[in-house]
Amino acid sequence: MIQQSGIITGGSNGHYRVSVQRQSSCSTCQTQSKCGVSALDGLRRQSQIELSLESDQDLQIGQTVQLGIAESAVIKASLLAYALPVLLLLIVSGTAQSLGLSTGLTLLSSAVALIGGFFLARLLGRRSLQKLQPRMLDGTSTSLCAVTLSRT
Repeated sequence: MIQQSGIITGGSNGHYRVSVQRQSSCSTCQTQSKCGVSALDGLRRQSQIELSLESDQDLQIGQTVQLGIAESAVIKASLLAYALPVLLLLIVSGTAQSLGLSTGLTLLSSAVALIGGFFLARLLGRRSLQKLQPRMLDGTSTSLCAVTLSRT
């Protein structure tokens, strides 16, 4: 289970908005001053992510809660989003070459397969979107914040 702390920023009656601090491993890396990924990480506009979640617990604005998402769901979503389009690309390009199609047609059919793979991944991903929704693990934390976090 991947866990992250969040702060209740609004809501009631079982529907809550939770603000989560966006984290990256760049902040703890020793080579961040020499790394392009760290520079790109600094360009992100928002350091907060707003989530809309349901809970049967009575939560207060400013309360810290634990959120969690199953690691297996993240792995499956990653495979679906990245591996499926590439797999379709390889199958179609291999089939096109074995059929003796010209280089241009092989390239075109491979591009169509890649784009189709992304659309197929999106379609299949919508079906399993509920599994990717973070869940509130612990609403019993009593630490309250005086200031409500907003999108930044």
